Amino acid sequence: MTAAVAAACVAPFEFTDGGMGAPVADATRADVAADRADVAGDLAAPRCGDAGPCAAGRLCERGQCRVVAGGACAAAGVCADGYACEAGVCRAALGTTCSARDRCAGALVCEDGLCRSARGGACASTQQCIHGLVCNERLCRSTAGGACLDARQCVTGTVCDGAGACRLPSGAACAAATDCAAGLMCERGRCRGPVGSTCMTSDGCGLDLVCDAGRCRAANGTTCAGATDCVAGHVCVESVCRADWGRQCRVPVDCAPRLTCESDRCRGGLGAACAATRACAAEWTCDAGQCRSRLQGACDAAGDCVAGTVCQGRRCLGASGGACREDGDCATGLVCRSLRCAAR
Repeated sequence: MTAAVAAACVAPFEFTDGGMGAPVADATRADVAADRADVAGDLAAPRCGDAGPCAAGRLCERGQCRVVAGGACAAAGVCADGYACEAGVCRAALGTTCSARDRCAGALVCEDGLCRSARGGACASTQQCIHGLVCNERLCRSTAGGACLDARQCVTGTVCDGAGACRLPSGAACAAATDCAAGLMCERGRCRGPVGSTCMTSDGCGLDLVCDAGRCRAANGTTCAGATDCVAGHVCVESVCRADWGRQCRVPVDCAPRLTCESDRCRGGLGAACAATRACAAEWTCDAGQCRSRLQGACDAAGDCVAGTVCQGRRCLGASGGACREDGDCATGLVCRSLRCAAR
């Protein structure tokens, strides 16, 4: 090959996309750079075959004498197939055989005579990873229980927990608590989180807990330590979550104090705060900011009754001047005259 031809082969050039003048993508540029290195290596490597054998430390490949592992190099193409030129020395590439004398390229590890990737390194098969790792989505990763520094070093479906180990996340199937990430427990075959832990579905929460707005919370009727332990719209009353006004219920005990269950919703009970009568259950009315009993309604104390009535015999009866329809609507010693309770 003449010097002019050799110079042309390695002179700078730029490919364009489809001949339309658009520069090639970065990945293609990298391929072009590698091709240039190979061309330079071809030019630097002595020919072999008909020209005779190669010198010691070189191997005849495709008519060129190429440097084997450990030999000096100036370009990638100078090294034999499966080797890379690194810091002026040919090193074994991924998947290439190696020995204690022949170091592997980059961060590769020589294990059982093969250059393999460590945790987080590239791979095409599990054989290219060091023992204990698997090739997952083209990276060598730890399986459940293996060491990790971040989630990318763990196989898909596991997380790197605070203890530096790949573990199963909340909601994943498990056999023992040690299968699950730190802070989770294995209950009924699932990794579940305690109250307040993050979740995607209720399967990721402990028994009697539900996933509410991305957090495991205590459901109605279950134990709690504070209001934030309960699902939205509930309050913690005497260490039990109870539904607040307007929330769904089945029986009165589902609702918070002073509320009652009416038509499957918690409504204001006797003495509950209110702004309008619609906030109270049907048998009560909103009077002076509280749900109170109407005339002839049930009561336990005077404050349970609407204005103009008194609690007598556990019934709200008309006081003097209070509205009435008949004598029985009025308190003891009063009669109904002209729809008002008056002295006999």
